[in-house]
Order: sequence, then C-alpha cells, then structure tokens
Amino acid sequence: MSDSSEIVARLVEDFGKIPLEFRQQVRPELKRAADSVVQDAKKRASWSSRIPGAIGVRASLSKKRQGFSIRVNQDRAPHGRPFEGIGTRGNTFRHPVFGTGDRRGAHSHDKWAEQKKRPYIWPAVRANSQSAREAVAQAVEKAARIHGWK
Repeated sequence: MSDSSEIVARLVEDFGKIPLEFRQQVRPELKRAADSVVQDAKKRASWSSRIPGAIGVRASLSKKRQGFSIRVNQDRAPHGRPFEGIGTRGNTFRHPVFGTGDRRGAHSHDKWAEQKKRPYIWPAVRANSQSAREAVAQAVEKAARIHGWK
C-alpha cells in the first residue's frame, strides 16, 4: 500500500487541483482515520476537566498539506498548549499565580509557579501512527479509485 501523501501528490500532478467531490468524500474519512489518535489523546488528558473536550481534528487535502492534524481549542482549554509542551523548553513551564496584589485590592500576578509538562497528543500520535497512516491511505486509495484514478 502506498503512502497517502504520495497518492495525493500524484493526484495533484494528474488532475492539477484535487476535484471538489474527491475532497468532500475523503475529508470525513480522514477524520475517522484520526479517531484512534483523538480518543487516545483525550484519555491521556483525562486529568483535565477542559482539555479532552477541546481536542479536535482538522482534515486537509491541499497541495501543501495532506492528512489530518490534532488540535486543542485554545479558547476552551488555554492551558492545553503548555501542558503538551508547545512553546516551552525542557520538562517544565512557568505560569503566573494570582495573588492579592496592591493595597487597592487589585489582583496581580506577582508570583510565578513552575509546573511539569504532561504531554497527551504526541504520545497518542506515536502510539497510533501506524494504524492512522493505514486508515488514511485506504481512504485516499478508495476515493481515488471511485473517481477513476489508477
């Protein structure tokens, strides 16, 4: 079985732009292929009340990017990125701790705490990458054959 990105690259080469019908058919399949990764990431982040519900997937069949990406909605779980280790160095990250602030009662973050990262997406990707790749390749090949590509 061929690698899905190779198949998509050949489709772009053969057709120029990937036909709309093909993209509409394959995108839901790509999202289903990502389901094992998403479910595993949600389990790994179950220590948080907000991160699991903020994890989602985006499917793409553009010329530059083919496949899916696992994302965390930053509005729903702003702490998701630092816990994953995005934008941090080493095994920890720093964040403000809100204290009593000045005498007028205003709160300020005059203290900082250091906290250990708790990655949940990359471990899920590593654990499920082979099955996800196979599912993506099958989805792309199936749709390509339906649309007459050999």
